[in-house]
Amino acid sequence: MTQWHLDEGLILTDIPILSVAPIQRAMQGFMAEPMCSRRDFLQKAYGFAFDGYSHYGQPDSSHQAADDLLHSFVLSDHYPAARYPNAFQPFVREHWPALASQIRTLQLSLLSTLPAELTTWYRQFAAHMLSANFYPPLQHFSATAAGNTRLSAHPDVSLFTVFPFGLDSAFEYEDGHGQWLSAPATDCMIAFPGYLLEWLSHGRIKALNHRVRLDTDHSRERYSFAVFSIPARGATVARPSHTPGKNPEVLTAQAYFAHYCGLWDY
Repeated sequence: MTQWHLDEGLILTDIPILSVAPIQRAMQGFMAEPMCSRRDFLQKAYGFAFDGYSHYGQPDSSHQAADDLLHSFVLSDHYPAARYPNAFQPFVREHWPALASQIRTLQLSLLSTLPAELTTWYRQFAAHMLSANFYPPLQHFSATAAGNTRLSAHPDVSLFTVFPFGLDSAFEYEDGHGQWLSAPATDCMIAFPGYLLEWLSHGRIKALNHRVRLDTDHSRERYSFAVFSIPARGATVARPSHTPGKNPEVLTAQAYFAHYCGLWDY
């Protein structure tokens, strides 16, 4: 039975972190390809949700700002392994199904304390995506990101976000008093609420605002990998109206993603 508790907005679990080697090897292989090859897998090559490649300086990424100092690749349940770069196919075929299943078990445990309709929605309509993030040494860049960060402050698009491979100390999150805290040292998986849970709960459950701070060692490179629960293709999300007698507010998956992206001035 999964044990977990809240700590200043983070959800700390007793589930040991997994080996990061397979997914880190995939991202390293992808980043070893020339930029002209990587560009074949930009988000516009996929067209649904956030799948695909984003990079520093890109003006049209849907999930990172142009001045965020990183490269990312998103894969998900939405596409078969063959749609992804060769470097990712071993991970998607051999590791992703089991990882998504383990994340699903954890998130059902988290949902067990919330209204039952959330669990019903999750079982029927949730998909999962993984964001693989590579932060090159800072000396590779001629500018810094907004707010003196590597990745600017934001809540995630997800119902929940899970870090199954551990968190780097450069990860910071905002507590209920507006103070920025560093990720706790732990060898277990960490999760937190995303914007979808905040939207569905009319703000009763707040999404965790978080960022990645600049490294003091400009020669250091780092990787991070997070799994997000999001609406599946063809799904809808609905929340009761605040006005008695009015119908629930219903959004298609694409409309929800557009709503989320519209929150940011990217």
